[in-house]
Amino acid sequence: MGNLVQGKSLILFLLVVVSVIGAVFSMQKPAAAPLALEVPAVLPTETAAPTATPAPMVVFVSGAVQNPGVYTLPAESRVVDALAAAGGPTEDAAAESLNQATRLSDGMQVHLPEQGSAPLPMPLSPASASGSAGAPASGTLVYLNSADATTLETLPGVGPALAARIIEYRSANGPFTSVEQLSEVKGIGDRLLEKIREQVVLN
Repeated sequence: MGNLVQGKSLILFLLVVVSVIGAVFSMQKPAAAPLALEVPAVLPTETAAPTATPAPMVVFVSGAVQNPGVYTLPAESRVVDALAAAGGPTEDAAAESLNQATRLSDGMQVHLPEQGSAPLPMPLSPASASGSAGAPASGTLVYLNSADATTLETLPGVGPALAARIIEYRSANGPFTSVEQLSEVKGIGDRLLEKIREQVVLN
């Protein structure tokens, strides 16, 4: 009986020893390293540089069109666009006298002549004036019925405001029939008319 008790005590002792040894080994096992999550870097996206929007242009449409006048058109417009803005040619217009594919420029005049009439001469360019600033060069004439605002400003005493009034008068009343008719434009008196009389022609 005593041997049986001693045997059970030995077994319990061995179990305790095994348990202690197992606990010691488990404490010495290195802990698992934490998982590192890699977050992909977000690369900045390239922003396209803004493109400049071409400025609209202002042109004067005269002659055999439904509604002569000054019109604002988009950049890169052509003569055909100017004629369309003025309501299109009239029945007696010599539409074939103009190259309707010509590209427009700011301040340009588009004159559509009637059938049987000669087209207006091209307006003078300010670059052609080689005399003193603000006046046409010697022997250079400004075509009153076709000059744009910039060209009109080359006349002595004519600034941007007065050039605009000349074009507005021309738009409302049609081409000038005489140089003296300039006196009907607000701001042009007898003295100024005498200064520019010899430097302008109708056609």
